Amino acid sequence: MVLVSAGKSKMADKHFEVFIQQQIAAHQTLRWLMDRIFNEANAGEARALLRQLAVKWQQEDHDSPAEEAFRFYRGMRSALDEDTLREGSQRPNNPRSDRSERLARYRRYRHLFELEIKLARECQRNVMALGKDWSQMEGYLHEGMVMTKAVSTLWFAGVLFRLRFPGALGLCDGAAFVLFRTVYLRA
Repeated sequence: MVLVSAGKSKMADKHFEVFIQQQIAAHQTLRWLMDRIFNEANAGEARALLRQLAVKWQQEDHDSPAEEAFRFYRGMRSALDEDTLREGSQRPNNPRSDRSERLARYRRYRHLFELEIKLARECQRNVMALGKDWSQMEGYLHEGMVMTKAVSTLWFAGVLFRLRFPGALGLCDGAAFVLFRTVYLRA
């Protein structure tokens, strides 16, 4: 695995920020459309816009949300993998800066992973709202508490990696499994 140099890391941070801003803008647009559907008199226009957006989205080639989340999980896992870190430290580079770059990469992928999970959860909540079926709200709230614990565990895995304690990769794997099972593999 090739580690990112300091100059390229700044560029990657700029691309990351642009990507995050695009994700937030798309999220705000969907929320605005949903608010118009539920709260305004001309909800039909908002529904038509939402249908057009869905048709355009289906015509383009996109990964499913679960595939996107899995790709971000793989990025988190590769950043925490100690075997890859040892291979990288055999180079003449500074091992400390390699570890800090990997930690920064882990944080970026974790942030994207959490954002993807949150968007999937919001879609579930919107489905309940559109169907006006709140019978599953108790399970939804329970899953939210389980997810909060798993997200905290992902954060703690980064702390363990930074302090060089073993087990960061195992914590990351376990928390990601809980999040995938809760959000995407619902029974």
